[in-house]
Amino acid sequence: MSLLNYKCPSCGASINYDPNLDKGACDYCGNVFTLEELEDYAKNNEKEEKDIKTSPEEDNQEEILSYSCDNCGAEVVSNATTSATFCYYCHSPVILTKQLQGDFKPDYIVPFAIDKKKAQETFLNWAKSKPYVPRSFTEASQLEKITGMYLPYWMGDAKTHVNVQGIGTKTSVYTRGDTEYTEYRDYPITAHGDFTIEKIPELAFTQIDRDLVKSVDDFSNAELRDFNMLYLSGFFSERYDIEKEKAEKSIIDQAKNYAQNFVKGQFSGYDNVKKDVDEINTELEKVSYVLLPTWVLTYNYLGKNYVYMLNGVNGMAYGELPVDQKKLALRSGIIFLIILALLLLGGKFIW
Repeated sequence: MSLLNYKCPSCGASINYDPNLDKGACDYCGNVFTLEELEDYAKNNEKEEKDIKTSPEEDNQEEILSYSCDNCGAEVVSNATTSATFCYYCHSPVILTKQLQGDFKPDYIVPFAIDKKKAQETFLNWAKSKPYVPRSFTEASQLEKITGMYLPYWMGDAKTHVNVQGIGTKTSVYTRGDTEYTEYRDYPITAHGDFTIEKIPELAFTQIDRDLVKSVDDFSNAELRDFNMLYLSGFFSERYDIEKEKAEKSIIDQAKNYAQNFVKGQFSGYDNVKKDVDEINTELEKVSYVLLPTWVLTYNYLGKNYVYMLNGVNGMAYGELPVDQKKLALRSGIIFLIILALLLLGGKFIW
């Protein structure tokens, strides 16, 4: 089928993936189900595939896809990279299965470990800790806009061979009598061996701020699971629009940087290092297509967009907050009046 909407085996309502339970949960009747139970139920109740209508968007020639919602029959419209979304009318989670087939089927996924409530609390604590933030930025209506989104990545494992040999010099300065001496001691240094650098991420999506995402995309300790569509239910998801071949160079460069920093760390105790042999060779062993979880909140204030992002596994967060100029001016005015009063009182006592 082209659309997938996981249904509750008990009451028929839509199922969402619950990060706290690591299961599918029904918000209507409260029952929870394992991935296997929902897969069996979906197979037994599979509908005939629906037709997909596509039409080009006139402004930027980006393909627009149109589907019919399994739940209410309304039209679901998405762009060419969306693979999971919601029905605008009944708000049921919708998975666009044709966006997840063939080359676009992910090898692995890292499911959300942080749910929406926890993401909202984390953002609220972060925002309230900053001075001069507009009150509207922490209102409930604003917090409700935070969105769980799976972003597409190419994730590589690279094998690295290191062979570095040379001389490390330590310098010491001491004084005897009126004479200052500088002593140099040379030591042979060697770094040799093979090791594998795993889970090197490279964002495979152009329609988001790469620098912002880079600030929170450390998934090195996250568990990669075999891809299953249930994890997408209740979240947004995008498929890649950057080909693997284009991402491989960046993954190799990252691996080389890791290796060079490793070697540099081995020789950090020397004042000077002279390398006679300096070989660092890196080659990709494996590149996988992976979906990684991120919470995103976008806020427009005085014509400028502010974006906040939260790693959906470890809670690492990054973003820029707006400044309420009226609140800043009021605070500055109060401080000025206090200082002025103290100066006047001080002058009165002096005179």
